[in-house]
Amino acid sequence: MKDAFSPKTVPTARDLNIAYHLWRQDFGYLDADEFIIPFLELPNDSIPWLRVSRMALLKSCVDVAKQLQISPQAYVRLEQREAQGRITIEHLRQAAEALSCELIYAIRPKSRKTFSQTVWDELLKEILPHLGKRPHLPHMRGHVLAALAREAMENPQILKKLRLTRQRS
Repeated sequence: MKDAFSPKTVPTARDLNIAYHLWRQDFGYLDADEFIIPFLELPNDSIPWLRVSRMALLKSCVDVAKQLQISPQAYVRLEQREAQGRITIEHLRQAAEALSCELIYAIRPKSRKTFSQTVWDELLKEILPHLGKRPHLPHMRGHVLAALAREAMENPQILKKLRLTRQRS
């Protein structure tokens, strides 16, 4: 009969889900997760938003240039710079305003996961090898993993190893 406290226990998907949700309650940046969710599914490639928006709004380069008080040629250069990734945020904001739009931007993890899930994935690599060292009953495995993750978040050596910090500034 297999010992309930066996160090060779492997967490199930349910265990990992429980652990993540318990740990996430202490994460402290849940508002950032909520803000980033709408941006996780957006395409990764560069979309020429000025051109796409202008055309979808049935505006000509001349119309938008007049709103910006620049020449049509200067506006075309703005669209080109945006497509090349060389436009400033301020110029992009001004052009969006001229289109009666607003600029919204975000920084998202390349993994396209929430910030907490990204940190959790890093923590999990560190804490999984320690799961078998902590005696527990199988039905408590998720709770033990969450406790290990909380401990890891308070351990300066682990944070340094993972290049994480608990600083709030």
